[in-house]
Amino acid sequence: PEPGPVVPGGMDFIDETLPTLGDNALVVWNGQASTTPFMASISTRMPREVVVDLLDRPADGPAPVWGAGALTITDTVTLLYPNGPNTPDASRGFTVSFGAGARTPLERFVVQRSGEGRVIDVDAYLVGGGDWTARGGRPPAELNRAMADAGAVLRAAGVELGELRVHEVFGALRDDFAVLEGASGPVGVPDELDDMYRLTAGQNRPGLAIFFVRSIEGALGIASGIPGPHVLPGNGASGVAISVDLIPLDEIGLVIAHEVGHYMGLFHTSEIDGQVNDPFPDTEECRIARDRDGDGFLLPSECRGAGADLLMFWAAQAGRISPQQSTVMRRAYFVR
Repeated sequence: PEPGPVVPGGMDFIDETLPTLGDNALVVWNGQASTTPFMASISTRMPREVVVDLLDRPADGPAPVWGAGALTITDTVTLLYPNGPNTPDASRGFTVSFGAGARTPLERFVVQRSGEGRVIDVDAYLVGGGDWTARGGRPPAELNRAMADAGAVLRAAGVELGELRVHEVFGALRDDFAVLEGASGPVGVPDELDDMYRLTAGQNRPGLAIFFVRSIEGALGIASGIPGPHVLPGNGASGVAISVDLIPLDEIGLVIAHEVGHYMGLFHTSEIDGQVNDPFPDTEECRIARDRDGDGFLLPSECRGAGADLLMFWAAQAGRISPQQSTVMRRAYFVR
């Protein structure tokens, strides 16, 4: 890690000048516990131009050229470069403006890779969901079914699932994490998520951590970041969580694939209110003009022919993945 900026907290923002980024870079900033740092804007430096203002984007505004999210669910902020075909060239340099819920120093990690991967190894943490248990170290049949279904979806992006390593969480830890409730913070997620993700500490092989819990308040699944901190196991954002008891078995694989897409760096192609976060020109948009019943919510039935069949539609119903999305997925740092 390198020292990053000290964010004052409140409504005071501070800028961070990024180091030179290569063709494929992941930047991770860690803050202190319970400070919830977030990005406010991204600008180029030469010449200075605001690429995206993450706190002032109208719901009916244009699609961003750089997929990035202002609010975080943990005390980790991530940035993927490039995250879209129209991201400004890195030679112009970038400045990121940060805010935080409370004063915090940030430490910064910058990692870069060349080429693409094809295989995802998975570390599955059984935390009470479905009463799944690993007998003799073998995955339960239900887990094998769910992962096979997820693998079938991800295969469309040119990615295969590899080794499945099972870790069973017992005793007090299972009691603490099986039901995640008491949503709080700017995006309303359970406080226990950070501590649960830190169970990945010591994981010394590339892989994706997926936690199978009973339920998460307000969510069928949660990815800890878009993207997640791929190279930092033991971090308070190191993983994906799935609400096993809230999802029919034959739909768990699709939920896994959707959350893995987020963790790799993909945003919803269209949000429930018609706002678009996805920077890919080859994914269809469903805007609020398609809200036929005028209730302010875009249902899959209102978005047929406008991206409702995409894996990363806000209410994933199908598993279509575009070529540009696939490129970002294969570049994720845990894909070997």
